[in-house]
Amino acid sequence: MQGYSPKIHFRCRTSTFRKVCDELVSKFGDQFVERLREININQFLLLPSIPQNVSLVHMLLMQWDMSKECFLINGEMIKFTSEEVALLVGLPNRGLKFEIGSGRISGVTANDIRHNIEQMDVATPIEDLVKEFIVYLLSNIFFPMGNFRVPTGIEEVATNVDTFGTYNWPESIRDFLVKEFNSIADKHSKGFSLGYVNGFVHILIFWLFEHTNIQNVMDEQSRPRFTRWEGNFMYSEKDVNKLFADLKKAEVSKRMIIDLF
Repeated sequence: MQGYSPKIHFRCRTSTFRKVCDELVSKFGDQFVERLREININQFLLLPSIPQNVSLVHMLLMQWDMSKECFLINGEMIKFTSEEVALLVGLPNRGLKFEIGSGRISGVTANDIRHNIEQMDVATPIEDLVKEFIVYLLSNIFFPMGNFRVPTGIEEVATNVDTFGTYNWPESIRDFLVKEFNSIADKHSKGFSLGYVNGFVHILIFWLFEHTNIQNVMDEQSRPRFTRWEGNFMYSEKDVNKLFADLKKAEVSKRMIIDLF
């Protein structure tokens, strides 16, 4: 019997990332967490450890309309916006766009970055640790790339930590993903193998949960939005087909609810 071959692949691995984050918090404690809070990235220490859920992501990507840049779910056109990404990740939707597509690729891999940060000990200056964490976050979660190579632009962001907040990360994440969605749609239309989709693919799962009632919320008030769910959900292809078949139009929200508190 032939083995299972996924219809699509992606390099974003939140389970490994969360494991490393937990180890860093245990090793370096409050000083590390507070320094990340100053930069407004401490929330990513709580990024749920999510199974790949390939079938769910594949089904959603098959609903992508490249010309309108939206998802068509049960006849509803739902935009995937930078404002929504901002709500999901807890970063402001303003600032300079981080362009990664034309950047040079360094000889360092995302795995190298992970190994470097795991080898740091309590004697490591916090600023050195934070710089390496930013590279780890950007290369493994925001913009995981082909062959896991790290663009030099990511390394340059970490050379001056205080400039991190000058970038519009929600817009940058969203636009990077949209290019990937368009590439997948183009391959699908031509009957080609879909291969890999790069970028912060898992944010798409939380986005879907916000627009539907597919997955129950763990904590309604938790922020940023991705912390409203634990990562203990896994959908088979059969599950996904049934979920989308049973989803009623009234159960699909065209807009995410904006916080009023």
